[in-house]
Amino acid sequence: MEDDMLAVENARLELDRERLAFERRKHDRERWWLEEGVINQRLTWLLTAQGLLAAGYAWIAQLPDSPATRQLKPLATYLPLFGIALCAVVLLGLVAAHRAQDRLMADDPGGGIGNSTFIRGGGRLVPILIALLFALGWLCVYLAH
Repeated sequence: MEDDMLAVENARLELDRERLAFERRKHDRERWWLEEGVINQRLTWLLTAQGLLAAGYAWIAQLPDSPATRQLKPLATYLPLFGIALCAVVLLGLVAAHRAQDRLMADDPGGGIGNSTFIRGGGRLVPILIALLFALGWLCVYLAH
């Protein structure tokens, strides 16, 4: 009788362990998608800000040379630098989110989170390249100015 109770208790404990492991995997997947959302949010900030900076730069660049507009012309020198700095800040945030995802992948013994080579490679590279290409574009504008 006691052996039966022990077997039932062991089965119950095993079921609890499996339930806990399932909940942890579920939580890790939710954290993965949270980090993915953070990456998307930071890219949206970057794209919005870069669009506004580019519009401001184009507006200042096309202004005719007159005493009224001469005070705005120096801004054309500083807007590209601000654009590069903004890219660096967003890039830092993107790398932080990718590091959090790396930790989740390392903690996943089954390899179910981000286990594709494409996800780890190309798919995760795109946001980083977007920020770097914007920075490169602003550097070219700054050097040409």
